[in-house]
Amino acid sequence: MPEESLISGYAEVLDFTMEDRNDKRFMGMDKLECIIQKADVNNLFIIDSLIITKPYVYFELDSSSNNLSEIFIGQNEYPDSTQTTVITEDTIDSQDPYPVYYAVNFMQIIKGEIDCY
Repeated sequence: MPEESLISGYAEVLDFTMEDRNDKRFMGMDKLECIIQKADVNNLFIIDSLIITKPYVYFELDSSSNNLSEIFIGQNEYPDSTQTTVITEDTIDSQDPYPVYYAVNFMQIIKGEIDCY
């Protein structure tokens, strides 16, 4: 793997939609524009600008959970309070020579919508 490599450029996503198992739209946007100022193999990510046009989020809260947790975590994957988890080894390498650094210089959200129930 090269020790020095640099990426920059422009990315655009149009008409992005995410649906749940019942084909109900829960997240989306008309347009995402991203100007990448700098990204390299040493975990450095600098976004010059991020513009999100007409983002949409559907959020539904019930007595013990919400639709986004059920979608991203899974309905049957919540920790059971009767179970015990034992951590035997620290998996985070604090000696990593390239810690992740990211920055967003400018962010704009245009005409966003959140449906809450």
